[in-house]
Amino acid sequence: MLRWLVDSFNPSSCMFQIDGLRGFAVTPDDVFDVFMLPRNPGVQVLSYAKSKVDQSPILDRFKSDYVIFSGVSFSCLENALKDKFSNGGDDFIRIFVLYALLSFLDPSPNRLVITKYLKSLEVIQEISKFDWCSFILDKLCESIKRYKTGICKVVGGCVLLLQILYFHRLKWQGIAEPNTLPLLKHWTIKKVSDRCSQELEAGKYGSGELVVNTYPISLNGVVPGQVSEGVGSKEKDCRQKVRLEVDGKFKDMQEFFTSLKKDANEFTDKYMTRLVEIGREVHVNNDNAESSSPPMDEDFFKSIDRLVEMFYLTKKLANQMPNFSILSPSPVDTSAYGWD
Repeated sequence: MLRWLVDSFNPSSCMFQIDGLRGFAVTPDDVFDVFMLPRNPGVQVLSYAKSKVDQSPILDRFKSDYVIFSGVSFSCLENALKDKFSNGGDDFIRIFVLYALLSFLDPSPNRLVITKYLKSLEVIQEISKFDWCSFILDKLCESIKRYKTGICKVVGGCVLLLQILYFHRLKWQGIAEPNTLPLLKHWTIKKVSDRCSQELEAGKYGSGELVVNTYPISLNGVVPGQVSEGVGSKEKDCRQKVRLEVDGKFKDMQEFFTSLKKDANEFTDKYMTRLVEIGREVHVNNDNAESSSPPMDEDFFKSIDRLVEMFYLTKKLANQMPNFSILSPSPVDTSAYGWD
């Protein structure tokens, strides 16, 4: 499933396309819904310039034990949490944040934490004041973009975010997932594995009813646990309005193509009936014709062939149009996605 998730996500527009016409935008508010990380728009996570990484006062303390080349290794962080900082303290908090970043929030292919982000961890009281939600989404987009352009052969970033959002945006077998925050708390390794197996057994990913006008949950108001410097009411109302307009456009497109498919099917039915009638008339006329009558014009039969060809093209178009589960009370089939 992870490959399909990455293929379905556009890192430039932050749109997740389930199929040709169904999709949803991924925003920092969605990141907050999943993890409930600090969400402070405009307060960027700090980083050292590449030439100044060695000036970090924290790095001097960590370098001898935890630094390999230009990063902090995952195994060293894990050992530090269990052995050297098990009693807590400021360094425990810093190590824990680095561990969370490396394990699933911003994993890198080489399993190293980029030390330039230690700048954001220097003052413990300031850590929760950064916009970590935007940071996680930006790093995911950057990683997938590098993968899709061939710069990297392995995908980094929080692909888990896309998986959780996808699970909650589609009703699987007609059942919506619970939406209390953080969304991550509703999933275990076994539940994720079972869901992936069930969708794979169904033959495709993306089957189910798209949930609209529900997510992000945090846009509906201040959520317990969100920092006070969160999204202002005006900005929140503006984003909610834009989201509703986008969802409305998707629904309009779905209604249009559903109507077009219906018209195409009705047209082909009538078209075939008329072709059969023409064929019978030609057959009767040939039977009644005198043997001395000249043969029918060859262009006539070419015209019939073109009409038949047009029928099959129209029928093929109607059959290839996807069904839209958003307009149906129960899940329907959509375009097949997946990988072996």
